[in-house]
Amino acid sequence: MNEQMNEQRDSTSKEMWERAKEIYLSTLHSSEEKSQVDRYLSMINSVTREGDTFTVLTANEYAATYLKENYSARLRKCLDLVVDSGQITLEFRH
Repeated sequence: MNEQMNEQRDSTSKEMWERAKEIYLSTLHSSEEKSQVDRYLSMINSVTREGDTFTVLTANEYAATYLKENYSARLRKCLDLVVDSGQITLEFRH
């Protein structure tokens, strides 16, 4: 039962993450900018959620640091639009 709940939570978290990414990309004006952001977001291996914290796992430390420094604030705002809860926290790990 607990494993089934975790799978459902992971599926819901993945849907929330994908929706937040769509919102982020829809706010960009040029196709070049969309392509660049999409390329950097493709460095993400997985995203999990525990409460109001989303943990973004990347392949290496460079990707985690780059995404955190350049995309975390805007991604968090997009997640706030998707998630019905309090303040969303994003953690980037490798």
